[in-house]
This record gives sequence, structure tokens and C-alpha cells, in this order.
Amino acid sequence: MKLNKSDIKCKIEKYKISFSEIKKIVDAIKINKGNTRIVGGMVRDLLLKQNKSAEIDLVTNLDPSEIIDSFKKCNIEYTTVGMKYGCITAKINGKLVEITSLRKDVENDGRWPVVEYTNDWKLDAKRRDFTINSIYLDFNGNIYDSENGIKDLKNKKIIFIGNPVKRIKEDYLRILRFFRFTFLYSKKIHKESFDACVKYKKYLPKLSLERRFKETSKLIILKNFEDNFFVLDKYSFFEEIFETSINKKNILEFFKIERKLKQICQIRRLKFLLKKKKTRFFDVFSKKEIKRVQMFFSITDYGFSSLKKKIYCYGRDNLIDQLIFDAAENKIKLEDLKRLIKLVSLYDVPKFPISGNDIKALGYEESKEIGYIKKKVEKWWLENGLIFSKEKCIDFLKKLPAGKRG
Repeated sequence: MKLNKSDIKCKIEKYKISFSEIKKIVDAIKINKGNTRIVGGMVRDLLLKQNKSAEIDLVTNLDPSEIIDSFKKCNIEYTTVGMKYGCITAKINGKLVEITSLRKDVENDGRWPVVEYTNDWKLDAKRRDFTINSIYLDFNGNIYDSENGIKDLKNKKIIFIGNPVKRIKEDYLRILRFFRFTFLYSKKIHKESFDACVKYKKYLPKLSLERRFKETSKLIILKNFEDNFFVLDKYSFFEEIFETSINKKNILEFFKIERKLKQICQIRRLKFLLKKKKTRFFDVFSKKEIKRVQMFFSITDYGFSSLKKKIYCYGRDNLIDQLIFDAAENKIKLEDLKRLIKLVSLYDVPKFPISGNDIKALGYEESKEIGYIKKKVEKWWLENGLIFSKEKCIDFLKKLPAGKRG
């Protein structure tokens, strides 16, 4: 089987990387007598004529030190951040492209495998998780499919290479990857593989939080994740992933609303699932993300005048989250929700017009009192619709009684 070279070129450029940039990498690797092939999502997209992948994955039969030598000879900028995993990242015109060396596993602990580099493409294919992930494509359009991945891909079968139990015990992340690829490409869960996932799900907490977070974030936004949510829930996969129970109340209604709005959001879904839960899974979030996933508040007035205050106090994203959560509980109709989200999204949130220095300039000295006065004026400003100017706010401030206020 052979693919059209022009199709490969067009596909690469859909990733906003020019074909000439990729060719620089391929030509550099040739200097040390290496070959470069494409693997993964881009190959599957080309075979199925789809657009599901978000990046290009390159593999070569050179080891990392040889890749670096090739790049030095061709003045290609690179980073060695992933070198211990056999990956060198090229930087061309501001674009990052990962190139991974062919490998074979020599030791596994269920989390990170110990690997040896090889120049044998078939050995590299055998160490991959699923048959559909072991299809290679060169830049002349030639396909290399030693594990019959094309057949399984076209038959919508997600099957482990070899024995499912053995492959899962090599890396427990493959449990989550099995579900992600199944939900992405298939409508039927392979029973033998599923049974193996159930058997070894208790080892998911052994994985690093970062790896779990990255894979789970990709999994939960898939349409078939929603369709199979209660299958995963029945077998307690979520408790192992998050190390806590999850919020399931109105979950299907929540999914349906997000789909209808065409606003599928990873962080919002995690926020919904982990509502008011305590879990170390939060440790992998940024401070901004932690603030968002822990922000819940009640809305008693859905008029836009009231919601403008909520935007100012809680932030636009948090308000949209809460509106969607409320709609899932039938507190607000879908048509009203759509209208309000549009208004909230377009609203230009004003900045509170006075600062602590403005208050200090009026003779206040103690920081506690300055903070108190600022909050007092801000409350008045909010109650009056966030519209008054700096001058109006200062006029209000001057009318406040002197001394401590209650």
C-alpha cells in the first residue's frame, strides 16, 4: 500500500509546519545514514481521511546522540529535554518537532520502561501498545505495517499488540490509552483488553499525576467517553484515576449541554467531576486551574445586571462554568443559557477606578483602613452597576464618616 506524496505534504502543512521545514530534519538525519518515518495520529488520519490528530510524530533509526550530531552538522536548533526517553526536539522557525529513536523494552515496572535503542523497525513496532499505533509511513508514501494495524484500524478494532495483560503490566498508562483510542476510533470495547484493564486498574495511582492528567484530559472530551461514562463508572475506573469518588449528579445532562453549546472544555469537565472533592490530583494543576476547579457559587438572579457583578467578582470562565452547571440542574433553560453566555463572553469588564494610592492621597495612612475603605467603595460601585467614574467614586469616599466604620 502506498499513499500520495502530495497528500502527505498537505497534511503536514495543516499542522502549520511547512513541508520544507520537515524536509530539513529528514535531510539532516540522512547525513548520518539514518531514515525518518511518520508514526501515530497523522498516519491514521491519512489512512482514514480524517482530521483527529494534533501533531506530527517522527521516528528514526538513529540514536539520540546521532540525531544531535546530524542537527549540529545542519545548524538545526534542538532541545534535549526528552532525551532520556529517546526523544530530541528540533526547533525550526519557532516550530517544535519531536524525533524519537527506535527502541526496544528491556525492563518494565508498570510506569517507565527501561529501553535500548535499536535500528530494527519491527522491534520498535512490537514494543508499541496497539496495532493501530504501529503503522509507519515514509516520505515517499510507503507504508510499513508489520502488526496488521491497517486492518484493525479499518475494522474499528483497538487491540493490544500481543497479550493485553503483559502490555498493561509494562505500563499502566495503557489502560487509559486503551479507552482513549477505543472511544476515538471504535464503537465496541474489545472484551479481552477491557477485562485486563479492569484487573489492573488498581495500579493507576502508581502512575505520575502528570501522566494521568495528560491522558485523562484527552479522554474526557471524547464523544464516546460520554456514551460510555457509566461503563467506566461501574468498574470504578474514576476512583483509581482521581483517587477519590466523583460527582455524577446530572452528568449526562451536563455533557449534553456542552455538546449543544459546542463548548467542550477539559478543565470544566474535571471541575464537574471533582466538585468539592479532596484529591492530590489537584497537585498537577496550575494555581489558576486550582482556583477555577474549586470555584463554585450560587446565582439567584440571572438578569444581566446581576451577572455583570458575578463576572467582576468570580471571573468570566467561572461564571460560564456555573451557568452551565445550573442549566444541567434545570435552573435555567438552554435558550436562556445560550443568550447569557453570549452576553457574558462579549462583556468588557471594567476595572475598579480607584487604587489604594488614591485613598492614601486623601489622608488615610493605616493599610488596614485603606483596605477597608477600598472594599467599601468597591461594594458601592458594584451595587451601582460598575459604571461610576473615578471622580464619582472619590466623591462617595469623601462622604464616608471619618474614623472606624462598621
